[in-house]
Amino acid sequence: MYPSGLLPNRRQAVLGLGSIFLLQACGGGKDPQLADPVSGIKPEQIKAVLAKARGNAPGLAGGVISDSAMVLAADGRRSSNAAAPLTTGNWLHLGSNSKSITAMAIAVQVEQGKLKWTDTLAALFPEFATSMRPEYRQRTLLDVMSFRAGFMPMLQFSEFEQVPITTVGLGEQRLEFARWLLAQAPVNIPGSTTEYSNASYVLAGAIVERASGKAFEQTILDTVLTPLGLRGKYGLPQTVGLDQPAAHLQPNPGVFEPVAPDSPVVSAVPSYLNSAGLLSMPVMDYARYAQIHLQALRGKPTLLRADTFKVLHTAPGKVPGSEFGLALGWGLLTQGGKTSYEFTGSIDVMSAYVKIVPSDNRAVIVLNNYDAADKLDILFTQSSAELLALKPVR
Repeated sequence: MYPSGLLPNRRQAVLGLGSIFLLQACGGGKDPQLADPVSGIKPEQIKAVLAKARGNAPGLAGGVISDSAMVLAADGRRSSNAAAPLTTGNWLHLGSNSKSITAMAIAVQVEQGKLKWTDTLAALFPEFATSMRPEYRQRTLLDVMSFRAGFMPMLQFSEFEQVPITTVGLGEQRLEFARWLLAQAPVNIPGSTTEYSNASYVLAGAIVERASGKAFEQTILDTVLTPLGLRGKYGLPQTVGLDQPAAHLQPNPGVFEPVAPDSPVVSAVPSYLNSAGLLSMPVMDYARYAQIHLQALRGKPTLLRADTFKVLHTAPGKVPGSEFGLALGWGLLTQGGKTSYEFTGSIDVMSAYVKIVPSDNRAVIVLNNYDAADKLDILFTQSSAELLALKPVR
């Protein structure tokens, strides 16, 4: 729940027609399609939902997922000024939905014994002992990752422009940000209040680097993405290739303008924020990532132990005035006896949404390549509800 502001082995068989894909996860034993809740859904059903939600906007992709299958589709174009169709093989931006990937990198370091969830900020950053505010010194790694350390939200990129960063290397910039952040007054009672914070996950990037001994971006590849058979790159999709989808501004209602890769809109975002949510990924890879978490929530963990996944998926507290709990890159909501795990990531010009309902063995993802303005929540809420309600065609 975000309040707005690369050659791995493939582990799925892909059967495709244009921008429509049906993926079946590998597995032994009896045919999972016999009982799987999504395998009978047709890609054309997904595409129809996306087309209705997209309207005249550039492009929308998404699909439904179970623990053994997924059905994906895309609708629209990669750019508003070109005819190339958007496909599920294209890369799109995850925004803050990649916070959970940062959390997985932390979890790997914990399992390797390089970190503990109970490590305090005073122990993690001993060089900042004199400048660190006393309220933060006994806050733990788990407090940081579950948004309970008391840090300011920093929901707008413009807020990071006020941080006095003077170094050049990303590692040095993260440490400079850490020093600055730990000297700022808390915005709530550290350790007892849950409040979403981009600053927490920028700090997490510095913690990952310190524990792994490598650059954050390389650690993500080495410890999370590559072992899971996933591709990912920090930056907008067109940093992968100019044939990838363009991001779009919406200067006037219904008018969409592509954002050039060298646009100030892009260059103004500092790369030391990567750990807070600047990752792009192919749509089909993100679907597989959502499936990995669905599988873990249903007792079939991959990469990490079951008890580690439980930490990632547990919310120590709820956001004040809300029914949402915040776990480690996941928002939890319990309604009608069912708990869903969901998140929205947005850099305005591209957005992503994921929702996992373990008790139903279903998950849904929806991603776009345009600024949906004040209709983003409606877009994701309505389209995801329609996708989750789809029935298999027998």
